[in-house]
Amino acid sequence: MRYCIPLLFLFIASCSTPSKMLCRTWKIDDVLFLDSLNTLTQSQKELVTKNLKTDLLFTFNHDSTYLVRNAGTMTNSKWWFTGNIKSNSLFTQGPDGEIVKSKIIKLTKNYLQFESEGQENQSFLFTCSPVIGSK
Repeated sequence: MRYCIPLLFLFIASCSTPSKMLCRTWKIDDVLFLDSLNTLTQSQKELVTKNLKTDLLFTFNHDSTYLVRNAGTMTNSKWWFTGNIKSNSLFTQGPDGEIVKSKIIKLTKNYLQFESEGQENQSFLFTCSPVIGSK
């Protein structure tokens, strides 16, 4: 019996690794602009937020590839963690080879929140939920 508890804990822990929790299709529920230079107007922010929430889906796959669907176009490439999830760093590489580092704030199988840097000193805090029916 004393061996059952550690084995049960190990089994439960292996079922919820960061990679397994991340590997599904996500939609954006909210965007917070962390733009220190305030380069976008309020109306631009509202338009970007609306477009991201209605047109964008992204899928992380177990083979370290990802797929982004945005208003009828699809883009795919690679993703990875560095070291371990405790570093909170998720990297994606676009088809053009550009690497983007994101900081994972919170990750569960039903919730993803991450901060990602954009261009011109813009950062975004994305809050996401899984698409129903995705793994």
